[in-house]
Amino acid sequence: MERFPIDPYVGCLDSMAMAGGRLWFDYGCHDPYNNMASLDPSTGTVQPHHGSAGYGPLYASSSGAPDVLVAADGGEVSYDNAYAYDVSGEEPVLIGQLYGFEGQISYLNDMVLTPDGTKLITGAGGPDYLQNFAIPAFTHAGVYDTFGAPVAVAMTADGAFVAAATSLDSTVTIFAAGNPNALNSIDLPGLSEGVQDRGLAFSADSMKLFAVTGFDDSGHVVFNVVDKPVLRPSTLTLNVQPTRAPSGFPIEIRGTLTLTGGGDPSGKDIQIVRTNPDGSQVTFDVVSGSGGTFEYTDTTEVEGTNRYHASWGGDETHRGSTSPSIKVRVGPPPQVLVSVADVAFSPSIGHIDQGASARWDFEGPSTHTVTDSSALDRFDSGPQPPGAAFWVGFQAAGVYPYSCTIHPSMTGEIAVPMTATPRVGGLDTEFHLQWASTEIVGSRFVYDVQIKRPTSGSFVDWRTSEQQARGTFIADDGAGSYSFRARLRRIVTGKTSMWSKPVTISVQAVPRLFGRSIAR
Repeated sequence: MERFPIDPYVGCLDSMAMAGGRLWFDYGCHDPYNNMASLDPSTGTVQPHHGSAGYGPLYASSSGAPDVLVAADGGEVSYDNAYAYDVSGEEPVLIGQLYGFEGQISYLNDMVLTPDGTKLITGAGGPDYLQNFAIPAFTHAGVYDTFGAPVAVAMTADGAFVAAATSLDSTVTIFAAGNPNALNSIDLPGLSEGVQDRGLAFSADSMKLFAVTGFDDSGHVVFNVVDKPVLRPSTLTLNVQPTRAPSGFPIEIRGTLTLTGGGDPSGKDIQIVRTNPDGSQVTFDVVSGSGGTFEYTDTTEVEGTNRYHASWGGDETHRGSTSPSIKVRVGPPPQVLVSVADVAFSPSIGHIDQGASARWDFEGPSTHTVTDSSALDRFDSGPQPPGAAFWVGFQAAGVYPYSCTIHPSMTGEIAVPMTATPRVGGLDTEFHLQWASTEIVGSRFVYDVQIKRPTSGSFVDWRTSEQQARGTFIADDGAGSYSFRARLRRIVTGKTSMWSKPVTISVQAVPRLFGRSIAR
């Protein structure tokens, strides 16, 4: 690296450009008439020139036209002038000029010369779009619609894409060269002042975009690096059902790949990733079909919270994308498996614990349903073909009848019992009764619990409209057998499950201590 002193030729250095084998810069601190200087890097010679570069000028050049230098007022006047020079000789020769009021460039912020040197793209406080000018005549050659005053502009080395950012905005808009409509946009982290003036540049291979934004919480500017900026965005959506399931139940995963700006989303390699509760991952490879849709059926045995997301790596025209993650809570395996076949449920009565689940496997050959027939409307599989599966979790004690709506003669029940601990005790024993695995959350359902005492021949209400899942009981009718049963009730309609099968405790007149009778 070499260092070259350029004093006393520098007053307010704002911009530099290589052209004609020399580095051009301004001096004179806003003298609009004689403020151009050049440095020959091969000799270290600094030379002032009599050409005009305007007020606080900006420079632009390109490798495709190595002897053309464009200079323009640097945004310090309401209408900025621009100048094109041939710098192949000792002194710059003016070959074209644009007066600000002709080009309507007001408060110029940034400009770039296309790689072939034939067009100048400008971004200014006005108008609210990028302008294209043919060089050296400075005739209008099109616009790029930024819908805001551009403060920064950059172009890829091959001239195929243009990037622009507007005032106080953290969004960078990408255009295909010559097309006024945006190809895609890139959202940078939102900061107070967005992209800074002249704060955009592409890497030489166009695979990265560099953007300077300001300011973070510490008052610093931020240097952003965007990979593959010229690729159009893609979007992956994902739907996973069910989001709660017992272990071993099929998880249906469906999604769609969408390509912004056109393109065929079919035939793309999609990865579906399941993250297990321990953080380990399993990947399933699928190929998108017509319209970018894809699907996969997973069966997980891992209990806990599983997460699913889909990703696509992108192609030559679109950036890759990743869908949001979807949680699936996987519980213990079902306690009862019911076969659904022509024309019966087997077993017809399934016995499970509170909080457990039942699973129905549809074996056909006809289509069937599993539909709550208690009027609680808690579950309905809808018509299911052979090979399908359906599950329901049952938190509350009760008997839950169901049927096939297509074949009404097909009926079944799921029986969920209450529990009592201990089952035998004395007159002062505190018995713990449980009629549900969870407390009621919300206002849709309540629990009803009834008791049949030793001296009564029938059940009577003990605890009604209950939201708690459990309670305690001490004998209140002397020694003998006490029976309890419970049901689930929907508040609005008053519809209920059937009563659970009774659970019975035995209360003995002789006190018991540590499970042994006390001698008298």
